[in-house]
Amino acid sequence: MKKYRMPYQTFECAHTRVIRATKPKEFLDPEYYVRAHFKMASDGTGPFMLNAAARRALERDGPFRPPFYLAEKELIDIYRGHEAFIFCPGTSLEGFDFPERPRRWRPNCVVLAVNSAGFVKEVREMYWIISESGYMRWLLRGRRWQWENRAFVITGRCAIFMRKAKVKVNRVYVSRWEEEFIVPPRTPAVTISNALVTAWEMGCTTAYVVGADQSYDNQGKAYAKGLPHTPKGATMGFEDQLRALVQFQLPDFKIYNGSPKSKESLPWEYLPYEEISNRLRQYYEKA
Repeated sequence: MKKYRMPYQTFECAHTRVIRATKPKEFLDPEYYVRAHFKMASDGTGPFMLNAAARRALERDGPFRPPFYLAEKELIDIYRGHEAFIFCPGTSLEGFDFPERPRRWRPNCVVLAVNSAGFVKEVREMYWIISESGYMRWLLRGRRWQWENRAFVITGRCAIFMRKAKVKVNRVYVSRWEEEFIVPPRTPAVTISNALVTAWEMGCTTAYVVGADQSYDNQGKAYAKGLPHTPKGATMGFEDQLRALVQFQLPDFKIYNGSPKSKESLPWEYLPYEEISNRLRQYYEKA
């Protein structure tokens, strides 16, 4: 696993306020908070950042076994020098022109889906990124039939619930980017941060981000049409996520933001969707 701890200033976000009201004061320290939730598997793998129930589940069910694999052993630098296309579920995703991918495609780039963008059939992701246990538990209540023959990169806390539900999947890579502080501790932008770090750990040099609007449209919608989302996700604000993403950086890794809705609020270089679509099309045509 490649290690890097980016300069990141923790701020008073919604989760911090919950911790302040429910935990001893030492939990306000992000590093203490993360380490306080560590749990090693019986085979010495880990640690994984888990709540009390998940720690008990790991102890009861044992270490992760196939189709669950450790991302740090399987994914590091497997796409060295490649570029990544990361699809998020914001409403601007509706305006992206998806090129048709060849049936027989030898991967010459990486395609990642973030949260409910994985339900967009045109994305045809190589890896589906899910990081929040609450979102995972919500998904497990009725959409698991759409998960077969797909590959995931998920946090340990999500993997605990997926394994317990016995979902039929192709492969699941359990990441520990948060446990190693590569993803900033307690960041409000946890899933997009995990997606970017996954691409970086895979060896990618560039990421093109689509659908990261971090805002609502003029109809009050935060998600592309037809995508499932939690009631909380439909009403929560994006200010904390933006404050976190403004600080996000990785060495030797260039990020392009294609969303016209966040081009003024995110620090990454703006590249219109037309150009991102053309670049993805070129990769498909070269395969």
